[in-house]
Amino acid sequence: MFMIGKKSFIILGAILCSIMILFCIFKSSISAKENKEFDNLICSYLVANHFDMTSKYSVSQGYPLTPDGVGYGTARIYFIFENDKYIGELTVSNLGSTFFLDNCDFITDIKNRDDAICIVQPDQNNIFVATESSGNFLLAGIPGSDLDIDTKEIAKEKIILEPVYVDDRFKTIMESKGVEENDFNVPYISNAVAPDSGYGLCWVASVLSMLNYKLGSTGYTDAISLYNYFELSYVPTPGHPYPEGYASNIIALFNSFGVTVYHGAYGGMTFGYVKGIIDSLDPILAKVMGVNTITNAIASHMAVICGYMKVTIEALNMQQYYYKIIDSNYNGVLLALTTSTDTNFAYSHGDYTYNTWERYFY
Repeated sequence: MFMIGKKSFIILGAILCSIMILFCIFKSSISAKENKEFDNLICSYLVANHFDMTSKYSVSQGYPLTPDGVGYGTARIYFIFENDKYIGELTVSNLGSTFFLDNCDFITDIKNRDDAICIVQPDQNNIFVATESSGNFLLAGIPGSDLDIDTKEIAKEKIILEPVYVDDRFKTIMESKGVEENDFNVPYISNAVAPDSGYGLCWVASVLSMLNYKLGSTGYTDAISLYNYFELSYVPTPGHPYPEGYASNIIALFNSFGVTVYHGAYGGMTFGYVKGIIDSLDPILAKVMGVNTITNAIASHMAVICGYMKVTIEALNMQQYYYKIIDSNYNGVLLALTTSTDTNFAYSHGDYTYNTWERYFY
């Protein structure tokens, strides 16, 4: 790793620095086609995301995500392609893995023009995929332009693709009812920052998502407006002059719209319990704890579980369990990994990995 001067980079998207605890598979420099276990891991994520398993898939070499072993120094990112088109990122460490769907055409363009991908770290809290060529960029799905940054270059290498071996049993799993799932459309509400306290409003956005699903409409469509409404009736307490995402405030916010919720503290639920709640058409508000995978700082967050998926491949002795997550920081559905008996789940977005389920409301 070395320092590079102030340079114009095209930022393509924040890397999911994902440290999952559920799949302990690590692939460093060995070829993907020489490691069928690694290929099966890729295929299991593709099946869970309803990809056509008769297509041709390929995977890039692993790009390191952290310099000099800082933080989770073994983490690497792999770029996945379907029929030569980029479809997502797989992040793998010695602790686990996660897959993130992405339709960013710029990764495909980089490969087609034989350009190099750069993994860069503009500050201690972020890592980005970039290229030195000219053009537009995407940052969290928002169009932008060239960005001048003083940054550290962690890796710079042209994409080299190798075919992913797709076991025939993956090709028939959908037809053989190897996937059991249920979900429903919970409205997405974007996260925001409270205008007075400066704190994030993931708890307000998540509650509003659930309220608009349960009631059809509340008259509110953004987190700040609902926060301002709730603040009118909030009674400050010592050390807490403004509303924060504590259980009492969450329950009170639900109750203010005539909605009663059950609150479970100090732990999550097993897959079977979550499945039962989802099958009764109730989303679940989950408070999760995690870590910034660059700084190792502890973080708390709230998101909505809006579905589940169980993938079974008997011939490969594989069974995987997922929760479908609506996260106010990402306009889409994320897949969180769990097991049949675990009361935690794990998923990543941005620079954070969440893997401890602390509370729930439904």
